[in-house]
Amino acid sequence: HHIYMINALTFSSHVFAVPLALLLSVAGFKCFERGILHAFGARVIWLLIGAQCIALCAALYQPFVPFGAVILFVSMIRTDRYKTTDVGTFILLSAIGSCLGLLAYVAQAHLAAQLHDHVPTTNRVALASAHELQDKLENSLRLLGQIWRGSLQRIPFAVKTLNSAYIGIGVLLSVGLSIHVLARPPRNWMNALRILVGMIGILLLPLLIWFAYDGPWLPSRAVAYVGLLAAVFYLAVDAEIRARGFTAPIILGLPLIVALTYAFMAPFVWSDQSEMGDRDEALAEKIMARVAELEGYDGAPFRIVGHTDYPDLAWGDMIGWTVFHAGNSRPGIFKDMYDLD
Repeated sequence: HHIYMINALTFSSHVFAVPLALLLSVAGFKCFERGILHAFGARVIWLLIGAQCIALCAALYQPFVPFGAVILFVSMIRTDRYKTTDVGTFILLSAIGSCLGLLAYVAQAHLAAQLHDHVPTTNRVALASAHELQDKLENSLRLLGQIWRGSLQRIPFAVKTLNSAYIGIGVLLSVGLSIHVLARPPRNWMNALRILVGMIGILLLPLLIWFAYDGPWLPSRAVAYVGLLAAVFYLAVDAEIRARGFTAPIILGLPLIVALTYAFMAPFVWSDQSEMGDRDEALAEKIMARVAELEGYDGAPFRIVGHTDYPDLAWGDMIGWTVFHAGNSRPGIFKDMYDLD
């Protein structure tokens, strides 16, 4: 129900593929986690299975590959369940497995292309150069400010404020938890550091996509899972607090409020999407009627000039793109409705 995920599901072909890509990324990192528990032979098997999951995820949507790393960051926060040595092994297996997975993806894409006689597109997300990476580091705070102001999505001010409180309180909880680890004996600097790194990792995971690929802007489809990350963050912090002997059910109150808010808002977004589709179909029918009236028209492909939009239905980014937007030179609606180019 998060508005970014609604944006990711704008095209009907994404409704199954996008969640499947997220699931495959999670499955890959769960395999790397399983490798911690086994001897060398079984560890290699889990590593290879996880790498194949990463390869399949990349084949569906490359920017979703890092999503499963949230499990790695949770293991850092959960000092009650994971020893520091286990976390180190987890990091090593994740790094090796992810590299193997991306290599397998490229190889398998070329193999599939040879079987189907077409040129594969394996670099949909090109890596940023060192100069571009430096530029992004310098502009990261400005990007976060633009996102908050609604440059990715036009979220109501009250919801933006709720989001800010959601992240801010989560950061305070994690910092407080780290201080608690240091203040009470046995003081464990490594555990405190793990909690902070895990917290920062979960919160900033979507930005890793932005830093990794060659492009000045951050598409909301690439960070569609931000709502899931925020929920996992609170659950992990709450579990760690409970493991230290505290009961604080109120901690999960704020995530519940956020979830209900987005669930309440989602039907309005989907309704506007549906209305936009109805308007596009009506406009396509009008255009087709005019074309059919032209003397000598025999049903051949035709060209239209110009574009339109519906500001009253737009929620930002692709949740607001009519079929007839300015960047769409070949609107497929005529192919779908009339089998015409």
